[in-house]
Amino acid sequence: MKNYTTYSYNGIEDNVSGWSKRLGINKETLRRRLKSGWSIEKALKYSTKPAYIRGFKTCSKCKIEKSINDFHKLSRRNGTEFTSQCKECDRKTCRSARQSVRIEVIKKYSNNTNKCAICQESRIEVLDIDHINGDGKIDRNKYATNDLFYRYLLKNKKRKNLRVLCRNCNWIEHLKYRKWGTEGDQ
Repeated sequence: MKNYTTYSYNGIEDNVSGWSKRLGINKETLRRRLKSGWSIEKALKYSTKPAYIRGFKTCSKCKIEKSINDFHKLSRRNGTEFTSQCKECDRKTCRSARQSVRIEVIKKYSNNTNKCAICQESRIEVLDIDHINGDGKIDRNKYATNDLFYRYLLKNKKRKNLRVLCRNCNWIEHLKYRKWGTEGDQ
């Protein structure tokens, strides 16, 4: 009489042959995994099938198994590969990187004071880069996003036509430049 070792997982107890039939994993593959020291959970859950066939993938950042629809497709291999991070973690990572670049640019153009050049406001959330001569339209046309503009500013030498202003002071300066409230503006 043969001695069959049983393995328990998720409240179900079965031998290698039974688990193989239940999950569609080759019996010998399962035996090799267990013999080499894998836990029963890892041996049963690990799949060599690509994510697009399984329909699920584990995020490399949050470590949660999610639907394949929660990942961005990569253009290589006919869209059958996906990013390692889920869309949510990817958004958080990108946002954090953009905020870091913005803070560095504000620090650079405020001479490490992180204050508005006019009213001394210091809340980083309300500070912006101001074009002193009102020529911001040129940069907006040249750089599609603020992120690209900030990366350019961080990488290159400090420009003399820029300063840090809070959003209120920036808007007031814009209105002054446009001569708002005068007869020519109506």
